[in-house]
Amino acid sequence: MDGAPPLWLSDEGIWLEITKLLDLECCEEEEMRLTRERRALQQWMLEEWKVNVETHRLTSKYLPLIYSITLFDNLLKYS
Repeated sequence: MDGAPPLWLSDEGIWLEITKLLDLECCEEEEMRLTRERRALQQWMLEEWKVNVETHRLTSKYLPLIYSITLFDNLLKYS
């Protein structure tokens, strides 16, 4: 070595390419993180949907009763 700085430090073109490569790596890491987050949200939503469907199935036969109780409760509250 003749005492000259390394190319990655002295050559602006190489420095810019290294910067672009680092940006690309950050973007790829972010994409993986977002993919994991999307999967977790989809799983959560599916679980919530199943609970909602099952709750509806279990309570739908009682809806007239629930409606009547709610009406009566409101009548008592606001009378």
